[in-house]
Amino acid sequence: MTLLAACCLLFTPQPANNYIDWAAIEQYTIYDYQYEYGEQSGMVGMLQHWLGIEIDNIYGQRTHRAHRQEAMQNGKQLPLYEIHVADRDFGAQVEQWRPLVEQAIQDINAESGNLQTLQQSVISKSVRRHQFLLMGASSV
Repeated sequence: MTLLAACCLLFTPQPANNYIDWAAIEQYTIYDYQYEYGEQSGMVGMLQHWLGIEIDNIYGQRTHRAHRQEAMQNGKQLPLYEIHVADRDFGAQVEQWRPLVEQAIQDINAESGNLQTLQQSVISKSVRRHQFLLMGASSV
């Protein structure tokens, strides 16, 4: 009788798990998926929905700005796309700062590139050291 009860429990269909992990969907949509500037897709529409902006399914300047703002508020990094505003003068009060801001952006990009190079260098040195030690230990 206990074997029959165990078999019934084992083969009785269980209700489907209807749980949707919205946090994982949000993480993928906002931070993990790599959007291309100018991309037109349903993923962009989902991103725009999560960001609370008008949905047009195009990853343009408006979406990129909202996306970066969301990322910065949560301590995440996203790629910067070069966006040019052709022949636009914002007035002397603003334009006086343009060269300084452009230089600061270039410096930040250079520093992040240098940091990545240094991190790769440290990793490759430690890997080589580890390989050397393994080779030395195997030959003894």
